[in-house]
Amino acid sequence: MHEYIEVIASTEGRKKQIPFLIEIGFQDEFMMAKACDEYSALINQLPKIYIGKPEHLNAIIHVVCDAAKKSTMEKKVHMGPWRKRSFMQMKWSASNEKSKQRETNTLNSLKTVLQVA
Repeated sequence: MHEYIEVIASTEGRKKQIPFLIEIGFQDEFMMAKACDEYSALINQLPKIYIGKPEHLNAIIHVVCDAAKKSTMEKKVHMGPWRKRSFMQMKWSASNEKSKQRETNTLNSLKTVLQVA
């Protein structure tokens, strides 16, 4: 099971809550033993700890997984399914699902309050 921290930020005047993910060991999630030099250089540019929005994380995953695919083709090694973009996105997808569920719950609560009033 993959674990990460999710923080929900909200500010006065903003009705929408903003989710942030904290992934300790972020860079390690993308390490490969037989990577080409270009891929290794890309991974070394990633932060060791990721703190940011889920949509920014998805953009990073897109770029890194495409580079991983290119690296495995260049090195002529098999790319395990756990290296593919869809699998990597699933690691953090619970955050997106929680965010959607929270919005639904908030709307339902507001509807209930309005009906009572």
